[in-house]
Amino acid sequence: MSKTWEDVDAIVQLTKDGVPMSLKAIEVAIIDNDYRKLKQLIFALRDSCSTDSYNVLVHPYANIKLTTDTLIIRFENLFNEGKLIDTIYNKAISTNEEDLEIQKKKKDKRVAKDKEKIAIVAGIRKKAAKIRKEKEEKRELEDAGITVTEVPSSGRVGIPKSAKKEPTVIVRDSIKFEVLGSDSAYDNFVPDEDLMYEFPEWTGEFTSLLDRGMNIWLYGGTGAGKSSLAEQVCAIGKIPLIYQSFHEDIKPDSLFGNFRLEDGNTVWQDGPVTKAYREGLVLLLDEIDGTPPEILFCLYAILDRKPLVLVDNGCEVVKPHKNFRIIATGNTLGRGDSEGSYCGTNVLNRAFLNRFRIWYEVTYPEESIYKKIIMKEGVTESVAKIVARLAREINTAAMNGTLTETFSLRDARDIAKVADIIGGNVQRALQLSLLNRLPIAEQAAINDVYKRLVDAK
Repeated sequence: MSKTWEDVDAIVQLTKDGVPMSLKAIEVAIIDNDYRKLKQLIFALRDSCSTDSYNVLVHPYANIKLTTDTLIIRFENLFNEGKLIDTIYNKAISTNEEDLEIQKKKKDKRVAKDKEKIAIVAGIRKKAAKIRKEKEEKRELEDAGITVTEVPSSGRVGIPKSAKKEPTVIVRDSIKFEVLGSDSAYDNFVPDEDLMYEFPEWTGEFTSLLDRGMNIWLYGGTGAGKSSLAEQVCAIGKIPLIYQSFHEDIKPDSLFGNFRLEDGNTVWQDGPVTKAYREGLVLLLDEIDGTPPEILFCLYAILDRKPLVLVDNGCEVVKPHKNFRIIATGNTLGRGDSEGSYCGTNVLNRAFLNRFRIWYEVTYPEESIYKKIIMKEGVTESVAKIVARLAREINTAAMNGTLTETFSLRDARDIAKVADIIGGNVQRALQLSLLNRLPIAEQAAINDVYKRLVDAK
């Protein structure tokens, strides 16, 4: 049941200049476009609650201090989506006890890390002391005219140190298909391989499950690389893949097919779903959590590998090819987006979600991965380090809901390429490749972070 402003007022005792007021005033200020009053109310609301979870909504940082204009835009968006009351209520009920528990866990984690670092340093010092002692003993023997043969710590002579190293595991090498195979008839459907793509550690497992016919759901933030993972796995295995994006206006005939006029004749043409089902391609259902419910019901047959009946084509029955596979991607788990970060995502039917047996979260790459890939574009290490750090901070802010844009690997590579073309001006490349598509307030926030990183270099 939706909450009311009275429910929120019962938790948040909002006052301005010491005078109690109703949170209903926020809604009135938005409707009246009274930004001055809305600004006052937002800061009064911020001061009324000290919990970290609540501050994420009213005064978010995530390494980027947003302007008041950006905060106002966020409140307006929540109001227009009908989520303003529920969002404030849900944030407000985060108790100080919960925050203290979170802080305690963070502290325990820091303490454990500190202990680990101390143990590592102690081990290094102990090893260094042992090496120094061995060198001193060797020197004393040599001074006495005694020839000393180097003996490794293992006690075995003649084994080079490099032989004792563990082999490096390359995730790309773990991508192997045993059931699915390449077919030259579908070479045009095999994605191009990106040699600079960095695979998650679990890619080999993902490939095996896909190969055995499991329906897989990949979820994560925009630009995290969900679709790219599916494409690159198929590219390495030479597996044909067909792509279908979803949105709120999609129609069944765009998925399954329709009649078209060719050379004066009306002929049936399979849609992407039917083609993959009939001919045995991997079907990538992209942004599936933006799909209307009535479309989802049409997909039940293919998810269960049951005969597909094409009513518009004279009730033709299409049976699934043995090589047909399904990968779905979404920003959410199909249960809606309570934070308002991904407008347009839906709460999907539980029966639909239950037909996906494997779920993987695709997270944004580590800062080191960004740096590694950016350097492959030819920029210097110092520039790559700044752009990689910027990517981390932008993605952190996006996941916290304080920014609307993420920083994908594609963005990082584009900025590096543009900077190289225009003479090494990274800030200008950032403006052209990323900032110009963002709201003014977010441009300023990201620019501030970039300048801070440059000054700290």
